[in-house]
Amino acid sequence: MVTIAIGVFPAQAQLRFESPEHERAVRHLIPLDDYPVADFNAPEPVNAEQRDLRFARNKRHNSTDLSKADIPRFVFQELTNPIQLGLPPSHAPVELAFPVSRSDMVVIGEVKDTAAYLSQDKTDVYSEFAVQIESILRNTSLLQIASNSIISTERGGGHVRLDSGREILRGADGKPMPQVRQRYVFFLVSDAETQSFTIITAYELRNGRAFPLDGSSRFKKEMVIREYAEYDRHENADESTFLNEVKAAISGSRNLTNHWTRGASRTFLKKLRVLRPRQLCRSVLSCFPKTAWKCCLTKSTFRNYNVPMRTRIVKIGNSLGVRIPKLLLEQSRLAEEVEIEAFDRQIVISPARQPRDGWDAAFQSMAQNGDDKLLDADAQNLSSWDETEWQW
Repeated sequence: MVTIAIGVFPAQAQLRFESPEHERAVRHLIPLDDYPVADFNAPEPVNAEQRDLRFARNKRHNSTDLSKADIPRFVFQELTNPIQLGLPPSHAPVELAFPVSRSDMVVIGEVKDTAAYLSQDKTDVYSEFAVQIESILRNTSLLQIASNSIISTERGGGHVRLDSGREILRGADGKPMPQVRQRYVFFLVSDAETQSFTIITAYELRNGRAFPLDGSSRFKKEMVIREYAEYDRHENADESTFLNEVKAAISGSRNLTNHWTRGASRTFLKKLRVLRPRQLCRSVLSCFPKTAWKCCLTKSTFRNYNVPMRTRIVKIGNSLGVRIPKLLLEQSRLAEEVEIEAFDRQIVISPARQPRDGWDAAFQSMAQNGDDKLLDADAQNLSSWDETEWQW
């Protein structure tokens, strides 16, 4: 018998220490000073406008996959694992070296300042970088940005300093932090509500050469992270050649988008009629190829799991099971109780049917077709026994 165990798993695997010696070895390899520090009980800004803005930015990093009852267990505390470096999910695609389609802003800028902040529920930490823009290579965001201005960029991870002085590190292996007084080419995603940008990736420009910020593992030099392998191709590239490649990628993306837009304009006008909001949204998006409008949606509103995902049957206790990612489970909208059946070399998981489910519709159909009459209605007229002999 094969048991399908449905579990909710985090979006990224976490590295944990196997022993104190392992912890010391990892701390020696990781440049801890590269990560900004956030005090657990840092005071809020005095200015009301800045306080509201900070609240909105902190709230973006709350743990959305936790219930209110579970949040206190994941708040940073003395027993929290001191270092956790996230790894990509096993089914994550390889990231492009120049993620132009995902970026609504590409700039060259210098990091002027950095700081770390806790999420509003104090279960996560993120780092914020003040970047002075030197040149804008692409800007399709809703924010009006000028050259030489300073923008706020952020990346998940950082140090958390508890009241006792103990520090807890969070981050993603292969995704380190930009450094102050260094020039980078940033690929960014904007958030108009918080007036900030999330760093997808960046390349440091130093001494006429380009170096990827992201790429190989920082604590296992021999390990190449498959999902970040494309970044390493531009290690120590000539700066002029590198920037020309970036501009060519941006130009190619712009020309492709214009081609889609011209081809879809007539269809768009035909479909733009009086529709309900949901129908209107589907109608507008159907005018463009999925790859054209996929990049316009945020990660939280669009996840493509239509492509079959390969996994393995693993041993769980005395049974066998398949781990189902949380995002896939959310998309299927399955409840806690499900039905499992085997069909044509497949195991099908579907929502559990309720008792007498569908009976109302079946009765209505029977009434419409005249099938709700008693089968022995005529037999009652053949004898008077029911009227004379039977005692009610």
